[in-house]
Amino acid sequence: MGITTDSWTHLLTNDHYITTAVHYIDGEWNVNSHILATRKTDEKQTADYVKNFVDDILQEFGVLKDGNVFTTDNAANMKAVFREESWLPRAGHNLNLVLLHALQAGQGLDVEDATLTATTKELVTLAKRSSLNRLM
Repeated sequence: MGITTDSWTHLLTNDHYITTAVHYIDGEWNVNSHILATRKTDEKQTADYVKNFVDDILQEFGVLKDGNVFTTDNAANMKAVFREESWLPRAGHNLNLVLLHALQAGQGLDVEDATLTATTKELVTLAKRSSLNRLM
């Protein structure tokens, strides 16, 4: 079974959350994904805290088993959480990091293209934070 875990901070309230989801293939070869929980955290997200937090969620849903494969971003605390488990970095996160680096002036883009990219990113961020996002 695949387990994905991500921690994030709400932009408006600055509250911290951890989301844990499972992914598996059923007997008819259908891919299934389910979010088990998104829960607010009140403590600093150290490796030990996150490990216990995620294990509690997995145990609650009866899916804390040997052989699970964990996927997270490349944050140091997340790597440390699953250092003794089967762990894979999230490909989308790695691609995002590559693109962020590549789409900066001096990294293969001229200043005009880098400015266009930065402006587009700002517009997308503004749309996501506004009521326009609900209309999409």
